[in-house]
Amino acid sequence: MRIVVCCLMLFIWFSNPAVHAMPLAEEGEIDLSAVELSNSEPVALNGGWHFYERVFLDPEQSVSDSAKVIQVPAVWGSQPLQMGNRGYGTYRLAVKLNEDDVGRTLGLDIPSIASAYVLYINGSQAAEAGRIGTSREAMIPAARPQTVYFTPESRTVELMLHVSNFAQRKGGMWAEMKLGIAERIAEAKQHRMLFQTFVAAGLLLMGIFHVGYCLIRAEKSTFFFGLACLFLFVRSVFVGDILAVQLVPSIPWELAVKLEYISVYWGISFLVLYVYHLYPNNLNRMLSHGLPLFMIGITLPVLVLPARIYTEWMLLYSLLTLGQILYLVCRLLL
Repeated sequence: MRIVVCCLMLFIWFSNPAVHAMPLAEEGEIDLSAVELSNSEPVALNGGWHFYERVFLDPEQSVSDSAKVIQVPAVWGSQPLQMGNRGYGTYRLAVKLNEDDVGRTLGLDIPSIASAYVLYINGSQAAEAGRIGTSREAMIPAARPQTVYFTPESRTVELMLHVSNFAQRKGGMWAEMKLGIAERIAEAKQHRMLFQTFVAAGLLLMGIFHVGYCLIRAEKSTFFFGLACLFLFVRSVFVGDILAVQLVPSIPWELAVKLEYISVYWGISFLVLYVYHLYPNNLNRMLSHGLPLFMIGITLPVLVLPARIYTEWMLLYSLLTLGQILYLVCRLLL
């Protein structure tokens, strides 16, 4: 049976031409002349973009020869850059379109980019998030995935992206930017938003119900499950398309990052307490209380410190969270 499943998965993989047909950017250019966007899914603009380190190029001027080629999506710290993850610079990509796509309304699906950016399309500003700057004091970070639409008048489209990051541990474009016809870009975003809303609404309703149920019948397992759902609900609206910011754009970036971090670490901790009170004979009492309390205590500095400090501790926090999950799995299965 396993062989049959594996063969079926391989057949599906190799029978899907889109997996292999989509080109990658090379040396700051991507050739989509063989891809008719009206008949294909949105194309991820992955590959080698030109990058100008510690320079905000003037979109009205011709580009210089000092460009480096860096991979997208990827954080700056993993690229051959001198500045590491904190600094600023300019991304540039020339997109060569199919003739049939000239004059069509196209959409560009822009992910959250760390930590502020301005996007130019053919020299005209098309989108921005936060305020870029050459120092920590000069910039204002923001997390704002968005979609922009434009109509190309020629086969060549130039994307120029000014990005700065002095606010957190990772900088740059770490998620895919996608190009497609306007209808499919809008449809894909709508599907993502609906799915994320469905997940968030489910967690919120379960959280409110179980916490409220404790007012009628006090059960620790029900209470901790409700708290876990509520904190994971908060997490769900501050990742992906960041529904919370879409609904309330005035939410400060620092507050959004704090809630994103705290919600998952505390949510998993309350989940451990829920499982312990549900199966007290299967889990160790000291570990089941000690691990969550330690996790909550060690993440309390997140509430008062700026993101540029506590985001550097993410590896430690992630390892502790993974430890709690492994503890639950091992105690319940072994």
